[in-house]
Amino acid sequence: MAISNFNYHSAYPVIEPWVMTARPCDQEKFFGVQSYPELLLPTFLQQHSEMGGVGANNPIMYPDDFKALSDRCHALFQNSFNRPGSEKWNYYNHLRHLDPTQGVELATIQMCSSGVNGGDLLRMANNIIKLKEIEQLLAQEDCTGTGVPCRERIHTLTLSLDWFIQDPYGMTIRFLDFALGNAITKGEKIRIAQRYRQSYYRKVSGGDSHITKGKNVETPKGNIVNPMLLESTLRQHEVLGRILGNVERVVDDALGYPMMDEDGGGEQEIVPVEGGSNSDGVSR
Repeated sequence: MAISNFNYHSAYPVIEPWVMTARPCDQEKFFGVQSYPELLLPTFLQQHSEMGGVGANNPIMYPDDFKALSDRCHALFQNSFNRPGSEKWNYYNHLRHLDPTQGVELATIQMCSSGVNGGDLLRMANNIIKLKEIEQLLAQEDCTGTGVPCRERIHTLTLSLDWFIQDPYGMTIRFLDFALGNAITKGEKIRIAQRYRQSYYRKVSGGDSHITKGKNVETPKGNIVNPMLLESTLRQHEVLGRILGNVERVVDDALGYPMMDEDGGGEQEIVPVEGGSNSDGVSR
């Protein structure tokens, strides 16, 4: 997700205009009151044993991590000591002209700590944790007399984009089954899923800018950047490596993947699906 974000927003020509005006290092407050760290840290510092131990003893982020990311952001963004002349660059210029390993670092910091205009990676983990907390609270409630069983008061479904890429038809059927149930017919779901699959494959073959899978990062000078180098940069990063690893564990738990051992053992298997070109649905 982090590499795809860098690939997409550093592309030429500009795809989304906001990258021309974004201020990735600015402190942002929601409704002028709460900062992003103030919103997230109470959740991230709790113990979540069911999420591979991510929590109090191994929080997704420590309080000091936000400052560390801010300091590093300022070292990369509009800092002439880092790159002469860059004090006049906008965010997009940085993604284009910094060394790609620095560009992906800056873009990922924006995806973590810029709460209003970014922060998608941490927001994703926060949403997963909060939804699970709601499920647990409802499971403990006495719903007698409400007319709605506790287990029916909230339903969540977490799907991986990789699954949609692998099986766009089957995953669409699965989503429609979850979201609409019997509100539409099986035949209608099949037609929707078929149209989605055809649309997706047309976009893939046509080189749609929103699809980054299988595309390489290319520098302004035409050099191709090995995506494994960018992944290694993030995984070995002193701060981002730990944060992204913990977010990955939370997401994997929600997707039903087995937890990785501390020594890196264990496997992440793609959830088996039924629902190729001739199937009605999928199962996990």
